[in-house]
This record gives sequence, C-alpha cells and structure tokens, in this order.
Amino acid sequence: MPPTEPEHLFISYSHDDRDPWLKRFLTHLAPLRNDRLIEIWNDQDIRAGSSEKWYDQLHPKLEKASILVLLLSPSFAASDYCHKIELPFALEQKRTKRALVYLVYLRPYSIEETILEFQVLPSIDTAVSEAGDFDAALKRIADEIRKDLRAKARVVPPTAGVPQVHPKDGLSYVWIPPGEFRMGASKSDNEAYEHEKPVHDVRISKGFWLCQTPVTVGAYKRYLRETGVALPAEPIYLGTKLNAGWKDDRLPM
Repeated sequence: MPPTEPEHLFISYSHDDRDPWLKRFLTHLAPLRNDRLIEIWNDQDIRAGSSEKWYDQLHPKLEKASILVLLLSPSFAASDYCHKIELPFALEQKRTKRALVYLVYLRPYSIEETILEFQVLPSIDTAVSEAGDFDAALKRIADEIRKDLRAKARVVPPTAGVPQVHPKDGLSYVWIPPGEFRMGASKSDNEAYEHEKPVHDVRISKGFWLCQTPVTVGAYKRYLRETGVALPAEPIYLGTKLNAGWKDDRLPM
C-alpha cells in the first residue's frame, strides 16, 4: 500500500539536460506519481513573475525533499549551483541516510572522486546516453526508486514517547518525532533571561532519539570497555571527591 502522503522528490539537473533527458526521465517517474508514491519538484515549477528570488523558492524544496535525484553530466559538473550547492547537500543527505539519493550517470564525463564512493546508476561504466536502450535504462532507475519506497513503507516508525533501552549502553531513549512547538519566554516574564525571549515557533524536520537521563557512570564504563579509554579522575567539589572511585554506576558521568 502507498503511504497516505507522497514523498517529496527533488530533481537536480543542468538546464542543458532539460531536453530530452529531464522530460524523458519524468515520463518514467509518472507512474510513481500516479500511485501517489512521490510528488515531483524541479526548478521548472518556480513561479514565473514571482517577487520571491529564484534561490529562495528553490532551496526550501531541496531541504524538504526526502528523495533527491541528481542527473550527472558535464553540464551538471560545470554548473556552480549544481556542483557547489546541490551536490554537496545531496551527498551529505546520503551519508547520513536522511534522504534517498540517486546519482544518475546521464552523460559521460570524468566523475568527481567525491561521487565515486557511492553507487551510480545505471552503472559507473556506462552513462544513460551510452545505453543501447535509453528508456530501459531510465525505467530501471524508476523501478529502483519504487523498490526503495516500498521497503521504506514497510519500516514501522518508532512510537513517540515510549522508552526503549539501547542494547549497547543500557540507557533508555525516547523517540522525538518531527513536528512543531512553541519555545521561549514571553516578553513579560521578568524571571527569564533576554536570550530566552521571545516565544517563537520551532520546527523539528527530522525525528531523533533522546536519552531520558544524563549519561550514567555505568553506561560510560561500558563505553570504556569497548574503546579501551581510561576513566578520568573523579570530579571534586569543595574539596570532596564526588562518587569516589566511581562506585555508584547510577550517578551521572
């Protein structure tokens, strides 16, 4: 079953590759869009005549995307924006697994070393334009995206606020889901510092795990056993050692 909300797919490309390559690739992505698996965005969707700058319309879409497709070509490499902004952002998203990222070898050129550590589609040896059947090569890439989306949909997201113990450190964590909340102190709060004002909206764009407690001595000892690092000296407060000999594993490190 497709997700209730489609994933946002952003296509990064050089304008030299718009005809015929971008248009051709979009036809192969159309079935995924029709199945409500994806919502496609590229800079052709920028509003003509808008007073908002081109970059200000484009960059939020790039950051919001959960799927990034880069159409690699000599023109892509020669584009300052593609090469210096979109490519590093996409590679970081891929390294940190914050988004599905597909590097499509569209037209042959000497690919940068930073790209070679990742999988390139259809292969590092043959660009799409060199394939005997262009449509078959583009279809395989669209099928790869569909397969990854199906696998992603089968992953059950953690339940917010329900503690889970990490098997390695023994500490309890809770899942903080994406969302928005109000943070800060009101202007009339005389007990708050000025840097805590004013109340403002904060958006968490990516969920994360948060430990329920400070790191305990016991958890830190487990870390030391794994790494071989030595325990530091116990902290001293007013001339007295706190947790002398690190005997109480329950105390915060």
